[in-house]
Amino acid sequence: MDKGVKKIVFTGESGFGRLEDAYTERLSITEKGVSYTYTPRVHYDMNLPRKWKYTTDNFRYKRLFYELSEMIQDYKDKVVEDLVDVGALEIQVVFEDGTSWKREFYIEPFFSPDGDGFLQMFEIINKFVPQSEEYPRFSDLEDYEEDEDEEDEEE
Repeated sequence: MDKGVKKIVFTGESGFGRLEDAYTERLSITEKGVSYTYTPRVHYDMNLPRKWKYTTDNFRYKRLFYELSEMIQDYKDKVVEDLVDVGALEIQVVFEDGTSWKREFYIEPFFSPDGDGFLQMFEIINKFVPQSEEYPRFSDLEDYEEDEDEEDEEE
């Protein structure tokens, strides 16, 4: 990689659905830490805003950041079939020299055999999340597995 990655930001949003389920979220990952904000459109007992931040100087964390930094470059020009009823996942990569790129995807990773490569990326992203916190909605693989199980039952 020619330029070093300074920050990777994932911004997710709900897709077509009930207003009570609408949300936006943002996960920001740097070499030194990770932060997350979840903002529901409507607040109620099971859908409250969440915000957390974690900083570290752990070498394993840095190695994971560099692994994600290398992987994320493939998404700049990635060709995927967009879906219309899912929320957007925006990926922004900021480099140490101040340049950046940003790309929006409308995906449901379990609709394709390899998840268009997103499943592997989500697995890495989830390693950044402290054990006491919930995964971001866009990378929560358990949500995808539940959706897949429901589809299997319908057939």
